Amino acid sequence: MQSINSIYFKNYLIFIHLFQLSNNVFGTISEPFSSFIRENFGNEAEKLLARRDLGPGGSFGGGEIRLERSSNIEKLFKKSRIHHRPVILVHGLSTIAGEYENIRQYFLFNGYSDNEVFGTSYSLESYIGQKIQWSIRLMLQAVTTYSNSQVDVIGYSMGSPIARKAILGGRCVDTEEELGPPLTHLVHSFLGVAGANRDAVYLCKLLQYSYKNGYGPCNNVTGIRCHSRFLDDLNGENRSRFEASKRIYTIYSETDEIVGFKDCDGKYVSELKAKTIL
Repeated sequence: MQSINSIYFKNYLIFIHLFQLSNNVFGTISEPFSSFIRENFGNEAEKLLARRDLGPGGSFGGGEIRLERSSNIEKLFKKSRIHHRPVILVHGLSTIAGEYENIRQYFLFNGYSDNEVFGTSYSLESYIGQKIQWSIRLMLQAVTTYSNSQVDVIGYSMGSPIARKAILGGRCVDTEEELGPPLTHLVHSFLGVAGANRDAVYLCKLLQYSYKNGYGPCNNVTGIRCHSRFLDDLNGENRSRFEASKRIYTIYSETDEIVGFKDCDGKYVSELKAKTIL
């Protein structure tokens, strides 16, 4: 007869195995979506979004929507199996798209299909540079064109201000490079979850070296600390309701151990101007 300890240990191993499976993506963006990106945005764009260098968790989405050829140009067959407005998940600091598999599975369990839930990994670095903004903007443009639909965007933690800047466009605060015009018209609804929209209070206390030495996620230029040039650009007086054309939501906690609750000015760190009130 097995001892109670051995039974507990066996159940523990099963739990760990199932947990790992639930947080694993078993493929990057689908081949039809990859082909569509290559044909419409180029090979380098496809590499940037697929992120195969990160393994199977580098990206997801696309499903098996088929492409049809017209007499003039290859384009998406518009009568596709899109039944829900597609969702793009934008991950947070030091993670990749595949670590949000449980969230992707939640959407799939609730009626969404693989061609309606998308994600890419913008970087494993902590520096919020121009390349990151390009990748999220490119994903927005690719998914909306591929699905012939507006999208909903969900940004998690640092992913919230990153997604906001990608939608806003304009000049990068560090290089002065032009990203392009706002993409607000492509986004129906925006949701920031525990977003570092005004500060990342506890993270930046922990990583004080990064702003004192001018690098890392809390630097004074592109970082997510209070009044960095990056956040001030997003939260200026003339910035309002650019995140989405219809609805803007935020979800946050008073006891968040990463971004905190109030910034250096006493404002809620995750709040967005003119958000939709439920």
